Amino acid sequence: MTNPNDTSNGKPNPKTKASQPSPAKAAAKVAPGSTASILSLHQMKVGLTAIANVDGHAARADSPAFIAARTTLHKILAETGTFFYGTGKIQAHHGGSIWVHDGKTWRMFQNLAGIEWSGQFCADPGRVDLLRQNAKALVDRFPDTIPNLKRLGYDAEPILNTQITDGIGISRFVDSLFNACVPLPQPVHTGTISAINDRSAGKHNYPAPNDDTVFYCRTDFHPFVYDPKAKATVQVAPVSHDPTDLRARVVGVDKSHPLAKKKAAASAANKALILAANDPISRAAFASQG
Repeated sequence: MTNPNDTSNGKPNPKTKASQPSPAKAAAKVAPGSTASILSLHQMKVGLTAIANVDGHAARADSPAFIAARTTLHKILAETGTFFYGTGKIQAHHGGSIWVHDGKTWRMFQNLAGIEWSGQFCADPGRVDLLRQNAKALVDRFPDTIPNLKRLGYDAEPILNTQITDGIGISRFVDSLFNACVPLPQPVHTGTISAINDRSAGKHNYPAPNDDTVFYCRTDFHPFVYDPKAKATVQVAPVSHDPTDLRARVVGVDKSHPLAKKKAAASAANKALILAANDPISRAAFASQG
């Protein structure tokens, strides 16, 4: 369940050499379609300098707290099997995870906010403590949680029961099971939309709730359309529940796409940008419907 291109596996990538492309050249190879400037290369040596500039996951060494939380996450997934976000090579995302045991199985809830590893350094201890209190209040409602975590070798009580007043407390909470362990397959963690995969809307590259569309969307609709001609991505949605209405509403679009100006103009006029059913983007979005 490890990924050689992810720091969350705790091991350096043996294929990562000094002869790798420079950050500029590497960035040029990233699949187009990102709606943010964050790169999805995600290749780095643990504890050493980054091979490429990855805004979402700058070079870092995995803390003991994160290693313990990630190890426990994989034990939990081994007991639960298939999870909502998908299967494959799972990565632990700092997305505000709160894991509980209901007496029969594990369940994950998400806090009011998730704190990325780099975000801890601007975090207010008092506000982070509110997140801790939130997590504790939920866990306290599931009394089987702490004993089952102990069974898996994870000591949650110091994390949940200690008020956060300084950087040490922030770091411990940020890398804990109660923030850092949303289990995401790599494509929906750091991926970008491409002609090869139109559902790889990585949370580091697309703002929520837009990226969440791939988790609940019908399989016969394509919410992200990669336009090979423009080499850019358009996010769309149907205009109604009517299965015969094949028009597409533009929800988001890369700035480099020709539709970007039309989308901006429509938004300025407080109107939706609706594409006709015979528009190439609409046809691509509904291509799987029979």
